[in-house]
Amino acid sequence: MEFTIIIDTAEQHPFSFSTIRNDSDKDYTRAAVSIDRRCLGRPTLNDDLVSLGRHPNSLGDYSLVGGVGRCAIERKSMNDAHSTILGFNDGHRARFESELENLSKLESAIVLVECSLDDLLVNAPEWGMKPAKVNAKILFRSVLAYQQDYKVPWLFAGSRELAEHSAYWFLHRWWEKNLEVSARVSARGKAASGGKLTARELLELV
Repeated sequence: MEFTIIIDTAEQHPFSFSTIRNDSDKDYTRAAVSIDRRCLGRPTLNDDLVSLGRHPNSLGDYSLVGGVGRCAIERKSMNDAHSTILGFNDGHRARFESELENLSKLESAIVLVECSLDDLLVNAPEWGMKPAKVNAKILFRSVLAYQQDYKVPWLFAGSRELAEHSAYWFLHRWWEKNLEVSARVSARGKAASGGKLTARELLELV
């Protein structure tokens, strides 16, 4: 199965994955990245894939073909993390907690933040009636609580570029472990039984 990243149509600042390079000491060419934009939150007219992005069925911003409902990434910019975690009154926090509950049921999921934890706290804004110092404490303790309560890890990448690379390799590693290997095993089994392989199945053997 070809490695194809799915980006939810609600993702406002999607990664382009244009700086990803092949994983080889001798090959620094750009990696082939197939991207599929679709709604990941409700059934579509063409298939029964679950949408990634519509409350209350939201499942993050990124997944991959063959992995929807199994592997997902929720991306957060620093500003988005601030407004989501501190958004008690506007419902952002409650919706995010609902999404974390959904992500906790998947085989593999992660919250990927485009800044360091230090930057998230140092740049905490005033919010409502609370000063920045109090909100920094809320942010810090909420991140710890979310990881304990929902068992979904958080990765603070430190920059958007590193977050983009982290997203790619997180999904690629899951694909290699769960889809690419099973495709090879299936093709080998078919070949051993004397069955005729398709052109794609033949390529999966080499």
